[in-house]
Amino acid sequence: MKFTDIFIRRPVLACVISLLIVVLGLMAFKNLDVREFPKINFAQVTVSASLPGASAESMQGFVTTPIEDAIASIDDIDYLTANSWMGGSSISVNLFPGTNTDSVVAQIISHIQQIQGTNLPAGMDQPTVQKGNPGSDAVLFLAFYSSKMTPEQISDYITRIVAPKIQAIPGVASASSMGSRSYAMRLWLDPRLMAADGVQPSDVQTAITNNNVQSTAGQLQGNWNVLNVQANTAMQSVNDFNNMVIKTDANGNVVRLRDIGYAELGSSNYNVDVLVHGNDGVIVQVNTKTVANPLSVAKSVKAILPQIMQQLPPTLHAEVVYDFSAFIEESIITVLHTLIEAVIIVIIVMLLCLGTLRATCIPMLTIPISLIGALAIMWACGFSINILTLLGMVLAIGLVVDDAIVVVENISRHLEEGMSAVDAAIQGAREIASPVITMTITLAAVFLPIGFAGGISGTLFTEFAFTLAGAVILSGIIALTLSPMMCARVLNPQQLQSPFLQLADRAFDSLAKHYQLALRQVLSIRWVIVIFAAILLVSCFFLYISTQAELAPDEDQGAVFALAEGPVNANFDYTKHYMLQIAKLYQQIPEQQTSVIITGQGGINKAESFVVLKPRDERRVSQMAIVNQINQASREVAGVTNYAFNMPTLPGGDFGMPVNFVLTSAGTYDALNDVANQIVGMARSSGMFVNVENSLTLNNPTLEVDINRDKAAQMGITSQQIDTALSVALSGARVSRFDLNGRNYYVIPQVYDEFRLRPNQLNSIYVATSTLGPDGNPEMVPLGSIVTLKNTVQPASLPQFQRINSATINGQMMPGYTLSDGIHFLQKAAQHFSAMGIGTDLTGESRQFLQEGNRMLVIFGFALIVIFLVLAAQFESFRDPFVILISVPLSLFGALVPLNIGLGTINIFTQIGLLTLVGLISKHGILIVQFANQAQINEGLSVTEAVIRGATLRLRPILMTTAAMTLGVVPLLFVKQGLANSQHDIALVIFFGMLIGTFFTLFVVPVFYSLIARVHTHTTKPTM
Repeated sequence: MKFTDIFIRRPVLACVISLLIVVLGLMAFKNLDVREFPKINFAQVTVSASLPGASAESMQGFVTTPIEDAIASIDDIDYLTANSWMGGSSISVNLFPGTNTDSVVAQIISHIQQIQGTNLPAGMDQPTVQKGNPGSDAVLFLAFYSSKMTPEQISDYITRIVAPKIQAIPGVASASSMGSRSYAMRLWLDPRLMAADGVQPSDVQTAITNNNVQSTAGQLQGNWNVLNVQANTAMQSVNDFNNMVIKTDANGNVVRLRDIGYAELGSSNYNVDVLVHGNDGVIVQVNTKTVANPLSVAKSVKAILPQIMQQLPPTLHAEVVYDFSAFIEESIITVLHTLIEAVIIVIIVMLLCLGTLRATCIPMLTIPISLIGALAIMWACGFSINILTLLGMVLAIGLVVDDAIVVVENISRHLEEGMSAVDAAIQGAREIASPVITMTITLAAVFLPIGFAGGISGTLFTEFAFTLAGAVILSGIIALTLSPMMCARVLNPQQLQSPFLQLADRAFDSLAKHYQLALRQVLSIRWVIVIFAAILLVSCFFLYISTQAELAPDEDQGAVFALAEGPVNANFDYTKHYMLQIAKLYQQIPEQQTSVIITGQGGINKAESFVVLKPRDERRVSQMAIVNQINQASREVAGVTNYAFNMPTLPGGDFGMPVNFVLTSAGTYDALNDVANQIVGMARSSGMFVNVENSLTLNNPTLEVDINRDKAAQMGITSQQIDTALSVALSGARVSRFDLNGRNYYVIPQVYDEFRLRPNQLNSIYVATSTLGPDGNPEMVPLGSIVTLKNTVQPASLPQFQRINSATINGQMMPGYTLSDGIHFLQKAAQHFSAMGIGTDLTGESRQFLQEGNRMLVIFGFALIVIFLVLAAQFESFRDPFVILISVPLSLFGALVPLNIGLGTINIFTQIGLLTLVGLISKHGILIVQFANQAQINEGLSVTEAVIRGATLRLRPILMTTAAMTLGVVPLLFVKQGLANSQHDIALVIFFGMLIGTFFTLFVVPVFYSLIARVHTHTTKPTM
């Protein structure tokens, strides 16, 4: 007795197994998170350091390089990028996906502390270390704006009231303000009055340091009591600062701040501005934690927004300007709709092929049981309900019915031969058990390498692959337990009289006869078919390398982001003037719903903006078309370069243009810049790029101050005095802090704006000599008497990649060109300069694209090896697996042709589709080879006659499973919302791969079987 007999004779046991699967799945459903993509930590740690007034060269030599040297030895670092500019530097530590970020942060802090007192400049603040994702983890953008309140008042209200409430919500990582202007005590100085009163800038800095001190007086302790002592050593109001004594001269005259300027409660940064609906405002970006459910986080934030709005000051308004969770929800709902459509299509296909409703109900039950059961597997593995797991379920619909269809079809065949329902079920299940087990294990095994792949491919698609494999395994269990039992009790000889079934049988019988005749003719010209198959195999390689490639298709996410940049010496007013023109440009887009512009974000000559579009069903124009429209229209704004782009489809992509091509050199920045500009020129003339820019900027106008050291020494003036004078007067350095309503803010001294307009105004800044005047006070001299001014050009910043001087070429492709085209062009262009010691590398989305493309090829190779070994173990033969897998390149050919002609691209989704196709198409070969072997053993047929019989006998289930699979993915081809392009691409591969691959399989597999299959000895002993 075979094990399948048990379930036919014990129907309750068969039902209990399926019911347990359903119960466990329903229990798991309540505990599964809902997300856009699987949990994935694309970790990046940023180390920021500041030394106000220091040049870019000083920052690189004294700050950036020592920090890089200290942290470079830490494990799990993929690559380092660094940038040094005047007064600041930033080092991005990019980690491998899945790295424990907290551990790396702790190591970085420890390594920096070790060099803090030795290798870093004295007096420099502790560098800040922050962890975060390079991609967008923002789920909501909230705008707070007012026509009455100042940006400082809005920012302060958000910091005190709004941000704490949002950050208290579970799952919220941060509620960061974009374009905020926090309060600061601004001390505005008049250099003429300072000179008249004998005050030099260092006197102001010293007075602030000495008079604004936080008390740490301590306690008085008596015999029985304690009395806390608090000294009012700090200044807290504008009046306190105005009355602050700056200097007392030799005659006892007191100079206060109000005598040489004034204090006001102003902003720490006047060079940033947010424009919302024409009003000043601040954007709050709500970021989720990596492990959080973005949908529930967004729902919680929106739930407390009415309460926040009720408490807003009368003139302050708030609204959600962009809700990324809506796109996530739309994507998930779209896949669910597709899931339902696929179920309906597959049921119709089964009904048409099986001919009766009774027979159709049996495999139909497999769909809900397998999919619900897959939820239990997802929960046990720590997965979530996301777009990829749901996509796996959509593809599983056509797969989970395959095994049941094969079982029902084989049992029905015996029923037609005159057996009773029970006998037909027993015999049919025995015959088909081995192929079903083989097909199930094979399809599950094809996804095994993904679980060990690592990177974005492995992390993202492990849940997709294991969910699909889990559903298939469950369908195999159901096909061998529930399906035979139901066949024994549901099917009966009377159903054979159904006119529709008889019509279907006649159609398939006629098709089988014609197929058998065609197969015999093909077997007579076997070597022609072998040559034809070899040609298709070779053509797959050329089709693959000649097809456009990208990391993932762009998706319509309902918002267009843009970056703008003015000339390197442009000030904030210049940038804001032209961004107002960009704002008008946005207003002219009919599909725009809201637009936000943040001027000064990333630098005074830079700006960020985004345009939120109307819902997809309310506009005729796609997001990609609007991106091109903005880029075209922005060319008319001559003052700034504004380029729009789509947000990355996959998590972990960098914000900005997709092409990130790095040039490195051990030589000078000047030589590197020349090479970068030449390559940029070649790229622009190629017509392949919408925008292409060199990130390295060396032509930053600089006023160089040379000190006449001999003359300064004769006057008793030190370089420290001169540096302090310039820093206090010009840099806006944060020299202290003060308390305001329980929060501390910066104290920033600076001369009036009108004294910082022209180089010759440095003569209005005076410093004290060591010589005493007639009044007993030090004599004052203007800086112009001891320094020489010279206009020069210096780098705006000094970028490095892997601790080597670098320049990054950023680009965006023209429609019709892909990321692969751009990278290949730039690599070829850079080869012309390899003799100059120019190296190349990639960052951001380009790096992901290259890493994942290579990784998927490795996964594909390992998947073929795993399937071959699994089949070899099951068939106890190394020949049969080769025959079965010969159909793989044939199906790949069918999948690559539509991609090659432009219907899709090679991307991470189509690559997963190709991998899935390997398991799908091998099922056909398994059926043919398994039944051909049985025909040799049981009926004593020759190899050729056995394969003809096996292929003819299995034609109907092969065509049925192909129809179920191909038609089951048809809804994905017509999706218009959510991840429509990604789903379209994977469906395209499976549809054409299965369709064309099945056609070739029906002829090529028998040919190779007839040539190389092992001869099996005939035996009369039952083998099933």
